[in-house]
Amino acid sequence: MITLRVKQAELLLVSTFERPLFDLWSNAPEFFSALHGALAPYGFRTTDLRWEQGNGATDAKLLFHLLAFRLTVRLRIDQVEIQSFELPSLDAIAASAAVSALLGALSEYRPQSALQAHTLSLGLHGELEGQRVQPFLASFVREPPGGLGPAAGAGCVFYFGQEGGRVSLSVTLDASSAVADGLFFRVFSIWEPAGITPERMREIASDHASAVASRFGLAIAYG
Repeated sequence: MITLRVKQAELLLVSTFERPLFDLWSNAPEFFSALHGALAPYGFRTTDLRWEQGNGATDAKLLFHLLAFRLTVRLRIDQVEIQSFELPSLDAIAASAAVSALLGALSEYRPQSALQAHTLSLGLHGELEGQRVQPFLASFVREPPGGLGPAAGAGCVFYFGQEGGRVSLSVTLDASSAVADGLFFRVFSIWEPAGITPERMREIASDHASAVASRFGLAIAYG
C-alpha cells in the first residue's frame, strides 16, 4: 500500500431537490431568519449573505459561509451546494452538524423540499511516499500511441455502476496541478437520499473514499 500524503483537498456536496422550489425566495425575511436561527452556532453571519446571478431566470444563488469560511454554501431553487477547499483543517463533526442544521432549516421552511439525490466529489492533491507519480499512473494506463511526440504523462478515469444506495461512482487518477510531482485522486459518487443523513455523508466522505483508494493501492493520510 502506498501512502498518499494529502496537501490540498476539496469537497463538494450537491443535494438535489425532487422538484424545484420556485417559491424559495418568496418570503426572504422568514427564510433568512430560519437560516440564522439554525446556523448561527456554526458561524452564519447575515453580512456574508450575497446573491450570485446566472444567465437564466432561475439561476440565482444565495451564497454564505460557515465554520469560519471553511464551508461555502450556495442555495438554488433546485439544489444545495456545500463546498470546502480546506478539508484537512475542517472539523468533520462540526461540518456534519452544520449540514444537518441547514437541511433541517430548509425542511422546516419548505416542507416539500424532499431530496432526489446526493452527489459527492472529493478531490485530493498529494505526494506519493516512496513512489513517483508517472510510474504509479502507468500501472493503470496502457502504453500511449506513438507518432505524437514524447509522452509527457498519463491519467485515467474509471466508472462503476450502482451498488446498494450508491447510484454511480467514478474515480480519477492524474498528475496533480497543485503539488509538484504529486497525484490528483478524485472520488465522485451519486447516492440515493434514503438513509443518507449528514452523519452518513461524513462517513462516505472519509471511510468510503478511503476504501475506494485502497482498491487502487493507496492509503490516504493528511498532513
